[in-house]
Amino acid sequence: MKFVKRTLTGIVILLLSILCISKGGVYLLIMNLFLSNVAIYELENVINKNNSNNININNLIINLLFNVSFNLSIYLKQELFAIALLCSFSLIEFTLYTIFDKPIKEVLNNYFMHIYITITFSLMYFISGTEYIWLIYICSWGTDTAAYCTGMLFGKHKLTKISPKKTIEGAIGGIIGSMIIAAIFSAFYGELNIVKIVIIAFFGSIISQIGDISASKIKRKANVKDFGNIFIGHGGVMDRFDSFIFVLPYLSILYCLGL
Repeated sequence: MKFVKRTLTGIVILLLSILCISKGGVYLLIMNLFLSNVAIYELENVINKNNSNNININNLIINLLFNVSFNLSIYLKQELFAIALLCSFSLIEFTLYTIFDKPIKEVLNNYFMHIYITITFSLMYFISGTEYIWLIYICSWGTDTAAYCTGMLFGKHKLTKISPKKTIEGAIGGIIGSMIIAAIFSAFYGELNIVKIVIIAFFGSIISQIGDISASKIKRKANVKDFGNIFIGHGGVMDRFDSFIFVLPYLSILYCLGL
């Protein structure tokens, strides 16, 4: 029953993502704002559990305000304004630290949130309409699905202590699965160099799994199973998009380099 719920939820998430990305424009903006805002809340909540405190409302408000304003700026192609916003919020944080003795951990926490969630998610606007936007899903979710299935069937050797259920066999299966899906995608897309796409998927799959394990480390430190429960059978946004976040900068760099 759990597997069925997980599968159905995964299909719904995938279809909604495909719809928003295919439509682009305001649909992509809405998707990005929803995912990034929920991710910020989840991460703030888990980090504060790690520190044995209740969620810091002031930090949450600051991070959400920055997230919305930055996303809107990038969506409206006002990149200079977005950079100015980042600088302004950074100076506000520094002022709070200097004048009101705001704990340096909270300041660094907000900087981390800006980069890890807000700025990273905003990269989707730049690669929207290109093949790279679809490669994000192939490298992250394709890897995750293939690794899960391979690990269930053949997994014997533990990959890391951070995630006890992950196996070396699953990790290898995730890489191979991602490369196979990328090859199929390249064949259907028509205009892509299949060798290049498969190589991109190879490294993307490795980066994806690093992102997954990194997020697992945060949960392990906070002693929680999931970041949230918004997606039935999948946990929260951060549980579903942790690898996605790591793959985004990688593919954005390749896109900028024209590779």
